[in-house]
Amino acid sequence: MGASKYLFFFNPNAGYGKAAWDFDNFLSRNPLIARNSRTVAVSGLESVVAGVQNCSAEQIIISAGGDGTANMLAQALHVTGNLCKPFTLLPLGTGNALAHSIGIHSQDIAAHVLSEGKIRSMDVMLTDYPGKSIALISVSTGFEAILMGHREVWRKRKILKTVFSVMGAAFSRSIRETSVVIDGQQCCWDSARYFNIGFYAQPCLAFGRRIFTSNAVACVNVRGVVSDTPIAYWCLIAKGEKRCENFQPRGIFREWSTAVIATSGAVQIDGEPLDGRRITLRHWPQAMKIMVP
Repeated sequence: MGASKYLFFFNPNAGYGKAAWDFDNFLSRNPLIARNSRTVAVSGLESVVAGVQNCSAEQIIISAGGDGTANMLAQALHVTGNLCKPFTLLPLGTGNALAHSIGIHSQDIAAHVLSEGKIRSMDVMLTDYPGKSIALISVSTGFEAILMGHREVWRKRKILKTVFSVMGAAFSRSIRETSVVIDGQQCCWDSARYFNIGFYAQPCLAFGRRIFTSNAVACVNVRGVVSDTPIAYWCLIAKGEKRCENFQPRGIFREWSTAVIATSGAVQIDGEPLDGRRITLRHWPQAMKIMVP
């Protein structure tokens, strides 16, 4: 029997633990894909790197999980020198921001992409955060980082604690002692307070909400958004970049090249909550190849 055509990097912890059932259901509904596939169970970045190193040139690589799984696969392709190798997604996560951004809104679409998908280039952000060399979707501090931190608490079934904490954070300017420099221009100062400061490489955030305009699939020309008040942030989320006129965020920075965030507060990279520190981001246009509908 020849080498399998499809190589799935499957994260059983995705989607609040429901990924295993969804993955089995996907394979049962697509027997041809199932017969021609091999699966690597994702237990951390090291397991993904090992899987990529053993991948043949003919195999189609699929991230079967959420945004965190896609991030690990991108990092593995980066460190092994395989960024030119296309990959695609089987959305099994909770928010699936990347999948929505590239048009894979369902598992049926994912199956169609495996047979008839097109390859497109995708922008990414390089970071110097230890263990997070690439960001596919977003890097932020403030409310989004707090929200991602509470998501981990939610996973531990501490539901009431999570709800009350998130409600409090949703309407308070929690960022302090944070400075941001974009392309040499200082945009945020330690002495001021902000609600959320984010850098985004995709038009959609979680659950398919399209926030930013995009001229091409999987390419948003990156945005840096400084929201000094909750109302500015929530207006952007509710109405999107073009329609948010009355309560614009303090600054929307388009087509930047380099950004530096220095914060003592929490940060998040592609949905993973992390400790704050000084982070340098670099926009890398058309760095990766991805299969889209």
